Amino acid sequence: MFNDTVTGFVDPEFQASKKYPTIGYITGPANLTINVIPSLTVNETFMAFWVTYGTPIVILASATVIPFSTFFIHYLRRKRKHK
Repeated sequence: MFNDTVTGFVDPEFQASKKYPTIGYITGPANLTINVIPSLTVNETFMAFWVTYGTPIVILASATVIPFSTFFIHYLRRKRKHK
C-alpha cells in the first residue's frame, strides 16, 4: 500500500515530490496547467447517446415487434381468405 489514509504516511519511494505532496491539500501557490478539451459536436453527441441507449432500444424494439409481427401476418392472411 502506497498511502496510509489513517495516519497520512506516504511511502517515500512513491511520493512524487516534496514540494507538491501526494496526499492532503496544497496550501501554497502552485503552477498548474489545465487543458480544456473542445465541446462535442452534434455528431459526437449523437454517437455517444446511441452507444449508450441505442442498443438497448433496438433490442427492446425487436423483442416486442417480432412476436407481434407473426400475429399481424396471421391476421392479414385470415382477412385475405375471408374476402
